Amino acid sequence: MQGSIEKAWGLEIEDEDVKEELQGLWRETPKLWEVPRFELGEISSERLTDLVSDISKRKDYIADLFFERFIAMANYIAYTNSDEAKMSLAGIPNGDAGGLRTLGRWAKNLEMNMIKDTKENVWNGEQEVLKIRYHDLMYMRRELLFNSMGKWPCLLSTPSYVDLSISLNDLVERLSIYEDKNLSYVSEPDLQLAITRLEIEHPSDIDIKKHIEKLKKIDLKNRTSFRRSVKG
Repeated sequence: MQGSIEKAWGLEIEDEDVKEELQGLWRETPKLWEVPRFELGEISSERLTDLVSDISKRKDYIADLFFERFIAMANYIAYTNSDEAKMSLAGIPNGDAGGLRTLGRWAKNLEMNMIKDTKENVWNGEQEVLKIRYHDLMYMRRELLFNSMGKWPCLLSTPSYVDLSISLNDLVERLSIYEDKNLSYVSEPDLQLAITRLEIEHPSDIDIKKHIEKLKKIDLKNRTSFRRSVKG
């Protein structure tokens, strides 16, 4: 049909190139996202003052990266120079804004309060009974740290990554630091929290063997010998 029309009218029609759109092209699988490392940033008394000022504005305690960065820096400075840390933290309000009451008392050289579980008499429907309310792990970690500032070379529960997880290698290295500093004990809540945050999905046999050998040389106590708990 097209040829007849061209001949009758004396036309010469060029064929137009038609390119078919390709569909279903294979695209390379994107690289898996890697969780960024937790960074403490610049360590200085001035920055510690800025951090505590921001946290003091919070009405309640919030367990987030900002708070983790703050307590890790406060602990580090207190361990290296407790007087410098106290000067940076002296402006903490007397209330419990941001969960800092105990740390404020330490900074002002006030008497520290013992951590006690709450006891109260409650009615169970038949009689009055004594009920003990235990503090949660985050509270105990925070309060025991603030009651013993300047004692720990590092916190076992400081995150390795921004999702708050801790690598097995980091935890073993921190325990080794305690051993090198001739510390006899670890803070129980700090160790417990560190264990709950451990990222141990796919450790290789070589890594496991390496960490076990390191842990066998560590004799830190948490009521019972740390070495004994590793073997058990």
